[in-house]
Amino acid sequence: MEFKTGAAKLLAEGGVFENGVYRRTMEDGRQVNQDGFEAVWEACAGKPVSYEAPRYGEPVIIKPEGFRWVADPNRPGLDIKRLGTFNEYCTSLAQWRLSSNTVLPGEKLAAPEFRFVLRGDVKYGGKQLPERSAICIPDGIETELFESRTGAEILVVDVPMYVASVWKHARERGAMQP
Repeated sequence: MEFKTGAAKLLAEGGVFENGVYRRTMEDGRQVNQDGFEAVWEACAGKPVSYEAPRYGEPVIIKPEGFRWVADPNRPGLDIKRLGTFNEYCTSLAQWRLSSNTVLPGEKLAAPEFRFVLRGDVKYGGKQLPERSAICIPDGIETELFESRTGAEILVVDVPMYVASVWKHARERGAMQP
């Protein structure tokens, strides 16, 4: 909703959006060409976007084939490749391999989790998930059964501390009420 309001404000000021770029001619004749998303963000926030200092000198390229599968001792039929944990928010990436006829019971997640079906047969809560599909499971809720009849590989992204930090910051700004 905020995004639409910000875009409408910029359009009302005489700007246009073309191919992801916000363009506007100012009263003094100066041309503004700015990334469209950035322009809308600034219109909503009322201040320029600020970016954190770069943390890595180059892109991080993860080669999953270089990691070993490790059996999960608490969930039979599940092997895991832990690909990495990043920054102070403890965002992590892992690959799961489910053996044939594996059923993972419901559990309460401590952190939001994204699961991307890379290959294979997967059902979540009784619904078939096709390859290249994704689900987001919020923290604090009981998950549904996660199962595979013929085996599957899943990419799992955990975002434990980032989400809590974002909500806390939003509440402190008064952008939302608890």
